[in-house]
Amino acid sequence: MARQHASEWMNVRILLFIYAAYLRFFTGFAVLAEATKLAFVGAPGAPGFLIFSPLPAAMRFFLA
Repeated sequence: MARQHASEWMNVRILLFIYAAYLRFFTGFAVLAEATKLAFVGAPGAPGFLIFSPLPAAMRFFLA
């Protein structure tokens, strides 16, 4: 019984290690994407700067 308990804890440790590696890997991609956006666009704190919607222009065209 004790061996099974130790084996279960080893499985939990392995899963936690995999999860931590997964988070580090994809967090690195997120940081890289933000840095790339900053380099190309120059708008780090203004995500609305990159969002374009034709709807406001259409509303102005039809309602004005």
